[in-house]
Amino acid sequence: MTVLVLFGIAISSFLLTWGAIHYAKSKNLLDIPNERSSHDVETPRGGGISFVLISLVGLALFTIFLGFEGGWAWLLFSSLIVVTISYIDDHGHVSSKNRFIAHLIACCSVVYFFCPFPVVPLLGLNLQFGVLGLFMGMILLTWLLNLYNFMDGIDGIASIEALFISISLLILVGIPVAQVGEFRELTIQQEGYAILCLLIIFSVVGFTFWNWPTARIFMGDIGSGFLGFFLGALGLYAAGKEWITIWTVLIIFGVFLVDATITLLLRMYRGESWLQPHRTHFYQRITDKIILFRKRRLENKEMKPSQSELRKYAHQLVNVGVIFINICWLLPAAMLSVYYPQWGVVIMFTAFLPMILIVAKDRISREKM
Repeated sequence: MTVLVLFGIAISSFLLTWGAIHYAKSKNLLDIPNERSSHDVETPRGGGISFVLISLVGLALFTIFLGFEGGWAWLLFSSLIVVTISYIDDHGHVSSKNRFIAHLIACCSVVYFFCPFPVVPLLGLNLQFGVLGLFMGMILLTWLLNLYNFMDGIDGIASIEALFISISLLILVGIPVAQVGEFRELTIQQEGYAILCLLIIFSVVGFTFWNWPTARIFMGDIGSGFLGFFLGALGLYAAGKEWITIWTVLIIFGVFLVDATITLLLRMYRGESWLQPHRTHFYQRITDKIILFRKRRLENKEMKPSQSELRKYAHQLVNVGVIFINICWLLPAAMLSVYYPQWGVVIMFTAFLPMILIVAKDRISREKM
């Protein structure tokens, strides 16, 4: 029965995304290519509505089942704020100021009522931040929300990152439960947590079919904003329950976190506007390099590939690289941070250091050109 339900979720997401494609075309909700785009044809946007609806309906049913206990209603309420402002932005335009205010309200409410900033294990100490933790949690969740939007720039990358993060949370939260050698009986909160992770996983799978290179629809702000916010909130919640640590949460967001943060800091250092759209993220730079390399190689063989073919190849290759880094590098590091929480900060910086150096080196070399 469980398998059938999960399969039904994936199929429902698949069909809802198909409907979103036709809706976007009828309303002219199209992403028009420009000099900052990573695509070369008009593409419908807003397809994230499929997994958003499924996740929120599932969360609402679970909240009602619990009798509105445990703060789950606040997660639902805060998610609706993010989804509403993003939906409006996808259909028209919302100023950066108003969007930022809405994000702050949503993040503040969910951190205060649902996922307070957790105790931070640090080299033998357990740091509690009290009121300061509310501010820290709000800033962190706001950044996770926005960086997910920044990193949704090539076909499929935001989808596969969402799958990795949600699957990782499901696995890592289960580690403490199984540490005694056999699984203990799950609490209602743990069962609900697993259900939400599975909802995200299988609903995003249905959407990814349409979003994998070459994408036939983009998730839009409604999808990327929701994923950054919802997955961030789930991560903080698990850390607050001491199923994992805050270091674990940061590690599994590592690919997006490092690229977006280093790019932002370097742009600010150079006096560039960090709010203005750009194409200076590492994943965009490496995509362009792959396209150029592939084009030259095929031209040497007297072949003339189309730009669409080159972009498809590059996007797929970058996505495979992201999958490899996540599974072979970040997931083992995240597991270590669960088993050795006091050393989590060391494990996190060890995992991030190679990525930081690569991203920073690429940005600096670009500026010297």
